[in-house]
Amino acid sequence: MADFKGIEARRTPRRVFNRAIGVLHGGRYSIQQALQLSEGGMLFTSDSRFANGERIVATVLLPGGDGILFQAEIIYGRPGLNGSFQYGVKFNGVGIHHKRMIRNYVSAKTQAEAEAETENRETEH
Repeated sequence: MADFKGIEARRTPRRVFNRAIGVLHGGRYSIQQALQLSEGGMLFTSDSRFANGERIVATVLLPGGDGILFQAEIIYGRPGLNGSFQYGVKFNGVGIHHKRMIRNYVSAKTQAEAEAETENRETEH
């Protein structure tokens, strides 16, 4: 697992996204847990190990029923809870329609989510 680039590397806003996602990697499909979502990528947790630079195919179901299938690249990994790992991925080749759907979801974040995010950032520093 390589270095975590942190918030400075993010180019788009993100939103908490605690939902199951499908991940296809090495010919195996598994259900993983997403933690955050942005127009440019996602953070998810997994018991599986992935190396930086590896490519996956993921399926995400947004609230409201819109499904998105995309290719992504593992950018970083870090230890998670209970022996799991957290992975940050960058989306590759997501069409403008799907980017717009994700952008609309992220921009609709609630006030409570925004306040919790600010609180988390302050405790990290």
